[in-house]
Order: sequence, then C-alpha cells, then structure tokens
Amino acid sequence: MKTLIMMGLVSTFSGGTAMAGVSTFVGEGHVSHPAEYIEVSVTIQSMCFADVNDARNATNDAAKKVLDLMRGKLDSANPKDAAYTSGGSTTRHTISNQINQFCVGKFGKSTNVTLLTSSVSDFEKTFEDLENLVYSDALNMPTRGIDAPVTYATIQTPIARIYSETIIKLEREALIGAIENAKFEFQVMVDHSCGVSSFQITKTEEPGIQRDVFSNPYAGTRGTPRRGSNSAAPVSFADIWVSKGLNVEFTFEGGRCDVVPPADIIN
Repeated sequence: MKTLIMMGLVSTFSGGTAMAGVSTFVGEGHVSHPAEYIEVSVTIQSMCFADVNDARNATNDAAKKVLDLMRGKLDSANPKDAAYTSGGSTTRHTISNQINQFCVGKFGKSTNVTLLTSSVSDFEKTFEDLENLVYSDALNMPTRGIDAPVTYATIQTPIARIYSETIIKLEREALIGAIENAKFEFQVMVDHSCGVSSFQITKTEEPGIQRDVFSNPYAGTRGTPRRGSNSAAPVSFADIWVSKGLNVEFTFEGGRCDVVPPADIIN
C-alpha cells in the first residue's frame, strides 16, 4: 500500500465564481537497477616494528598477496574492472591502547587494497577466496597486549554499485517519475474540489541538496558454509535505488472554487 500526502497550496485567486491560481506539489520519483559492479576493500595493518623499513616491507608484502588475488578476479573484457592499493602511510606509535600498548616508539604502516569487479554473479567465490586469504594464519588479527611485530588484515563489507552513466540515466527517469507523481497529487485536488478547466506546469525545481543514490551493502558474512558448518549467508545484492524529489508548480483555471479542501491523505 502506498501513501501519498497531498501538499498543494493555492496562492492566488480571481473572481467569485471562477478561480485562477498557482499550486506547488512535491513529487517523488524512485527507480532501481541491478548492481553493475561490486567494490570491496581489504585493510592491512603492520605494527610494533623497531625499524621503519621493516614495517613498510611487511605491509607491502601482505598487500601484494591480496592485490595478486584480486587481479586474478578481474574481467579482462571490462576496462572498468580494477584492483589497486592506496599506498598507505607509515607512523610511529606514540599512544598506548589495547593493541599497541607495548609498541610506543616503534613503527607501523597501514594501507588499503580495493577490488572493483563487474563479475557480480561470481562474487560469492571471489569473496570466499578473499576471506580465506585475509583470515589465514599469516594475516590474522593479533591478540591484546602483544609487543612483537605483527601484520594483519581485515576485509570490509562489499558494496553493490552502478556506473556513473547509469546513475545519470536513472536520475532522468526518477525526475520524470517525480513530475508524474506531482501531477497525480494535483489531480487529487482537482477531483476533490472545483473541477479545474485548464492547467499547465510553469516551473519545476529540485529542493536543495539530495542524496540520490542508495547502495545496498552485502548482507552476510560468508557465501558458502565452512566444513562442518550447517549454515551460510548467501551472497546476494539488492537493486540500487535512485530517488528524486521535485517541486512542481501548476498554474490553473477552474469553476467555482471558493474553498480549497485541506490536505488529503490518499491510501
């Protein structure tokens, strides 16, 4: 069931038995599209190294393993597929906390490795391979209170995305839908009041800054069950929604419209 709130307001009148006026309605348009590519990143962190070069090398070596795996998942036929690293930064530990409380004065480095893949249907296997590498013994999360050099990795939640040219196309479709929605609300006013004889749309305007694209993150921790496990969260991505709001101004003339009814809620 869809609920629409009629928001039209008549701002000008002329004559006692005839009416001319202007009403503005807020229309909403929503369109969706299946995911065109998936973005997933792995963060690699080294810490507690006495030598700055050792911290760099440990992080870079781990990043190369992840990057090599990601590059093996790229679709060579799609130039938009990519795997890359941010390069990261090297720092000296100066503040004690739960993990590096014994590492003050030593060095660490962090970097991100990112995969953009258009092989959406094959992503379940890709994600499992990434998890197997990231959570292997070589790159596992350290326990608290360690002061020996350690390098570990964490995998971020994959995000379903669509390409920029698709977003532009969907935005146009959403704006058309917003106009149609506003026209529906205007017609509700007409049907519940005086019977407008003629009208025209005189202005459309987007209300302020809008967040147009809504990505749907991957909902699960693993695509296939581990050996001995009885459950699994399947890899699936919902469609990406693009929404637009539009203020649509109507100028109209009609019959006897001495009073415009209050806002209606149409179920």
